[in-house]
Amino acid sequence: MKRCKGRDWRRGGFTMIELVSVIAILSILMAVAVPQMISYTWAAQRVSATTEAQVVADAVQRYFYDKKEEGSLGPKTVWKLMNLDINGADNLIKDYIAGGHQEARIVSVSADITSGQLKSLVYETKYCRVSITIDEDGNRTLTDEIIN
Repeated sequence: MKRCKGRDWRRGGFTMIELVSVIAILSILMAVAVPQMISYTWAAQRVSATTEAQVVADAVQRYFYDKKEEGSLGPKTVWKLMNLDINGADNLIKDYIAGGHQEARIVSVSADITSGQLKSLVYETKYCRVSITIDEDGNRTLTDEIIN
């Protein structure tokens, strides 16, 4: 620290070099941290959409069982689920599921009308599209893709 005639030359402030070095270090840390946070956010959206797609598939299956017991399960029942907004007022499965992602929808549904079994379902949020295929034994195969 330099002294100028008995007084503190810096007067307790920071020099320009100190400020620039702190800003440079913070910039480097941000350049490393931000991409990691973005990838964590995308991974969380993907897992959330996959989980919710399975919940929606279960809700649709219960809906089909109820319609089959009523004797009203037919192609028109399945067709009404196509492009269905999960949070919309006209949600046919609202008694079987409580909400979902905003702008989430069922894109397509395939079912065996005679048995009332769900065969496949495509669920989509604004971040991710999840396809669920169910075989005759009830095993599920999930595929997901990120929507840009």
